[in-house]
Amino acid sequence: MPNTKITALNELTITPANDDVLAIVDISSNETKKIKVSTLGVGGSGTGTVTSVALTAPAALSVSGSPITTSGTIAISGAGTTSQFIDGTGALQTTPTGTVTGVTGTAPIVSSGGAAPAISITASTTSAAGSMSAADKTKLDGIATGAEVNTVDDVTGGTGLTASPTTGNVVVNLDSTAVTAGAYTNANITVDAQGRLTSAANGSSGGTGTVTNVATGTGLTGGPITTTGTISIANTAVSAGSYTNADITVDAQGRLTSASSGSGGTGTVTSVAMTVPSAFAISGSPITTSGTLALSVGGTSSQYLDGTGSLQTFPTIPNEITVNTQAVNRLVACSSTTDTLDGEANLTFNGSELSVTGDVTTTGKISGNGSSVAVGKLETAIATAGAAGEVGLNAEVVTITTTTGLNAGYVYYLGSSAWASSDADAVATSVGFMAVATSASSATGMVIRGIVYLATDPGGSVGDVVYLGTATGRLSTTPVSATGDVSRVMGYKIGTNLVFFNPSQDWIEIS
Repeated sequence: MPNTKITALNELTITPANDDVLAIVDISSNETKKIKVSTLGVGGSGTGTVTSVALTAPAALSVSGSPITTSGTIAISGAGTTSQFIDGTGALQTTPTGTVTGVTGTAPIVSSGGAAPAISITASTTSAAGSMSAADKTKLDGIATGAEVNTVDDVTGGTGLTASPTTGNVVVNLDSTAVTAGAYTNANITVDAQGRLTSAANGSSGGTGTVTNVATGTGLTGGPITTTGTISIANTAVSAGSYTNADITVDAQGRLTSASSGSGGTGTVTSVAMTVPSAFAISGSPITTSGTLALSVGGTSSQYLDGTGSLQTFPTIPNEITVNTQAVNRLVACSSTTDTLDGEANLTFNGSELSVTGDVTTTGKISGNGSSVAVGKLETAIATAGAAGEVGLNAEVVTITTTTGLNAGYVYYLGSSAWASSDADAVATSVGFMAVATSASSATGMVIRGIVYLATDPGGSVGDVVYLGTATGRLSTTPVSATGDVSRVMGYKIGTNLVFFNPSQDWIEIS
């Protein structure tokens, strides 16, 4: 087959024999030669051309025995530790560890919770499943099938009783007798062994008893009585009548056995005297035996007795009084040096309401319905500038304890025995019972709720929420933010230095 391409040759379909030859180009001599199949190791013994086999693996695996050039075994082993695992990429990863933070149980299993919970089973009850004690198990094992304790299998009525039905829910009834239900007079009756009336009928009036003789004892007469008679109390030696300062004798039965009038008793009082205030005159004092004490007034018709019992002269009343202003409901004022009455236009009373135009000033308290408010300007127009500590109408004011050295318009909390300055920097000075001082002394009143003028303006705008401030005794529209500070709403700003004071009972400590 000269000039035939190798690609045009027929393909060998059988295993070449050892003596078969192959064409091979010897480059060193630049000529084509032949070589036996046996030389290549491909013939009957089947030798191939592979001279070396190696294995590579991800870093997570270790390979040993590679490469193999003749014969051998390639071994693969893990390159990590027991605390690692191989991820999907073939890389070693550390096995994650977790911490149990809580274990819950479903009844009857209960858990104390936490990282190391105590798990238990509650004891069973008649209405809930649970664990059984060893004693309960012993009792249960001792109950044979069909041997239930305290089970009623059958009920039968005895004499005078009827049971229906005899099993299950049984009702026991008392049997009726021949007696007709109703009322009987002087009844003649028959009773059976069970105490039931088996017959009853009206009888004749009056009965007979077993008493045949009634005797009378000490202090009684009329006995013995064998049929009919009257028992009476026996007379004593006492004569019926009235006795004065009586001397008496009583027997064991409580009866007076003797009685006579006496001369009266004597006391230990030997003298009775009387003293009176200077406005009175006394006569007949002292009395050493018997007599009469006489009391009289020692003054004149132009005098009167005051609350101490002293005589006072009536003040001179002018013969004429001039009324300058006569308007309805005006209250009248006068001077001790003039005979003129003035109806005050700014002070009126219509029978139920006292109206004052202007400020009310007092050195004490204004009381009503058992409560009191402290000294201060009762503001009707809150836009008007006020002084520190002045309060609005209907403000709630208390006088708990007496603490001096306070500053009007500052905020204080009630300590164990006195008022102390508030401060949002600490819980102890921020969360108590709060009030605004109206003066230097708490005795004049502390505002616990209502409109009040502060000593300093809290900042912000009208309508803003007012908080307890970190400056001693101050309020601020800016909430606190530092760690350890206490945020507490104290009311709202309604004007310059003017707030509606209404401390919240809730507070937050900044952490």
